[in-house]
Amino acid sequence: MALIQCAECKKEVSDQAESCPHCGFPIKKKQEEKTEPKSDSAIQAKPKTKGIGCFQGGCLLIVIIFVIMLLAAAFSHEDSKSGSSSSTSSTQREKVYNSSWDGSVRQVEEYLDKTLKDPDSFKAIEWSTVQKTNGNTKGFMVRCKYRAKNSFGGYVIENKVFYMDEDGNVLYASDY
Repeated sequence: MALIQCAECKKEVSDQAESCPHCGFPIKKKQEEKTEPKSDSAIQAKPKTKGIGCFQGGCLLIVIIFVIMLLAAAFSHEDSKSGSSSSTSSTQREKVYNSSWDGSVRQVEEYLDKTLKDPDSFKAIEWSTVQKTNGNTKGFMVRCKYRAKNSFGGYVIENKVFYMDEDGNVLYASDY
């Protein structure tokens, strides 16, 4: 422990004291300020560079690649839809199809949204694949097992087959 002179009252004070016991002048902070420039001078020899760090640059690169892949997938999906085909069945398949996300069929969901007592309570349990019908009515059919509220507010499970024309309009539904 060494004695130093207070910068304010010029009396001797311990270098371990945080402030002068005579006048209250802060001593520890003054000492740290005096020693900081000496330690910074060694660090300042190394030039500081600003910019994107390696980790941040890598993340940015990954995000850019991901966006490019999404755009490429979106455009290739549109190209496959708009591509002309000589067969009429491929054009019809584009109107009624299972979603690649959850297997749902948009036309059936719209139909149920109009016909259910409480459309917000609709929860699909299972979808079958869309099949083309070749009987008297040419079109499509799909089975959907779902749960929804009835008129009394209770949940019921329905299992129905939906028949659609070639344009995707739901003609009727029957119990499975």
